[in-house]
Amino acid sequence: WIPAHRWSITGYSDFAYFVWPKYHTKQSTQCWDHLLNILYQPNKRWTLGTRLRYKEKAGTTTGRWHLYATFADENWSAKTSVDYTKYREGNAGSGTQNASSSGYLLNENIGYHWRWLRLQGSFGYFHTQDFASRIYAYEPGLLYQMSFGCYFGEGIRYALVARSEISHHLLVIAKLGSTDYFDRTHISSGLQEIAGSHQMDLE
Repeated sequence: WIPAHRWSITGYSDFAYFVWPKYHTKQSTQCWDHLLNILYQPNKRWTLGTRLRYKEKAGTTTGRWHLYATFADENWSAKTSVDYTKYREGNAGSGTQNASSSGYLLNENIGYHWRWLRLQGSFGYFHTQDFASRIYAYEPGLLYQMSFGCYFGEGIRYALVARSEISHHLLVIAKLGSTDYFDRTHISSGLQEIAGSHQMDLE
């Protein structure tokens, strides 16, 4: 829906029914997913938007709110965003005490383009109460690659992507990222365990 000049609103409501038990369930379940996205573009350089999503699934409800502002010109681009998640077990209004948790993410993405060089950097601070209130956030990646990080607990995530078009036949892309946790002394478990609170990845 385009209610006015420079404004646009999109949304959906999706219902699904699963006859056979799924993961962590013992009977048939249903899922109801709603999303509303509001976009405002005052000019060609700036975009402001917000996205609300509410999902009911297998006796749990999850609400997600995403607010962002983007800027782009010939050489620079930037996106500032805030994410908030609220998770609750049990049906609302049942009169029983339901377990709930929440979390948020503050994130900044900056890009720079100069001739044969492109740089994209991201920095985010996340703080969630548990894994159920985890937050997913987009991160610049390599060519033809979608990168959505999953963040829970408390910590920071930062990454830098460099892309160089050396010639018409040669393209080099590299990514260096790091996640630092403030609420744990080790990461993962078993053969994947890291004996520390710092994890670095290179692609």
